[in-house]
Amino acid sequence: MAGDDLKKIKELLEIVHNKVRKLEAHFMMRSSTPDLIKGQQSVMNDKLDEV
Repeated sequence: MAGDDLKKIKELLEIVHNKVRKLEAHFMMRSSTPDLIKGQQSVMNDKLDEV
């Protein structure tokens, strides 16, 4: 019984761990998006200044 409970807990921990890693990756991508947008705006502003 205790072994089965430990196995279930381990499986649940692995599931939670995988979900947390996916969320971390998602938030890292979202946090880099504003920097990307700022870079694109700078390029567009430079091109508009040339016109």
